[in-house]
Amino acid sequence: MNKTKTLHTVLFTFAALLTAPSPRLWAQWTPKGPVPRLEHTAVLDPATKRMIVFGGLPDASVTSSDLNDVFWLQNASAVNRFQSWVPVNPTGVKPAPRLAHTAVYDSTNSRMIVFGGGLGRSSPCVNDVWVLSDANGVAGTPSWARTNTTGARRLPDWCTPPFTIRTLTG
Repeated sequence: MNKTKTLHTVLFTFAALLTAPSPRLWAQWTPKGPVPRLEHTAVLDPATKRMIVFGGLPDASVTSSDLNDVFWLQNASAVNRFQSWVPVNPTGVKPAPRLAHTAVYDSTNSRMIVFGGGLGRSSPCVNDVWVLSDANGVAGTPSWARTNTTGARRLPDWCTPPFTIRTLTG
């Protein structure tokens, strides 16, 4: 009989992390942080208290290109404590810039797993899966890799509902 073990994941899909035109949010934005965006993903590593932000749709007044950048927010779970943004430069081939994708965090292996999304404001949706290994940076430099999946492929989509990663063991 096969047993199914579910890896516990932390999922945060934010509608907007830093959106314009709110004056309060603009006041918090600094050149060291990510550009204001929406339809991105953000996951939290509870061990390091680091939020990992990927991609999204930038404010049109900043740029018209979709994003595929990665940032860490240090001390993300703290309230009224010092927080700072750190740009991350992962190795490997980056996923195409995208918006409205889905991401989960595998805290056991420090992996951010990204699925699907839209490749531009009017471009088609995709059903690819990307893994950012060493996503929290503790064990080394983060690295992107496209993952080949097995089984029935999900249709290309954006704003996909959260999913669970399962490992089948004998």
